Amino acid sequence: MGTRPGLDHPEGLLAAYERYLLLEKGHSPRGVRRYLYDLRLWLAFLEASGLPPGPPAVRRLMEERALRPRRAQGVLAAIRGYYRWQREVLGQAVEDPTAPVARPRAGRRLARYPSREEIARLLEATRSEREERLLSTLIRFLYGSGLRLSEALSLRVEGLVWEALELYLEPPLPNPLPLLRKVEVELGVA
Repeated sequence: MGTRPGLDHPEGLLAAYERYLLLEKGHSPRGVRRYLYDLRLWLAFLEASGLPPGPPAVRRLMEERALRPRRAQGVLAAIRGYYRWQREVLGQAVEDPTAPVARPRAGRRLARYPSREEIARLLEATRSEREERLLSTLIRFLYGSGLRLSEALSLRVEGLVWEALELYLEPPLPNPLPLLRKVEVELGVA
């Protein structure tokens, strides 16, 4: 029966960091796997290049790997979080090698809205459900208002103010949400 590597070994540190991210920070397993993948990439790069952890090594990694901006941001975040954990949780005297490194700018992703056909298929899928009316109303409300599911589920009736074809939320959003007429009729506020 083998023993796990301790905190004096890179794999032991990564295992402890993985437990920290999952149990104490509440990160998703998928996100933690991505962090660990990026950290193993970083540690393998350091070993292969012979460079000490620091800004020159980070810059060289970014240059050699030719990472796209979003991917580079993820790698930088993984490295930054790892060294912060070592410093703040383990009390080690380590510096963040990404601190002076400029973060690459990634363009904004455009929102992707479902097409009418996709919404129709989604509504069709609710027909066999016991809560068909509730689900179809929720889908129409989300589609018509532009709210995210988590935002809609956190709404309380006393926080809604209906005026004309607009929905105001308390606490207020920067702009009222225009409702489509069909959604207003479906919700019974017309």
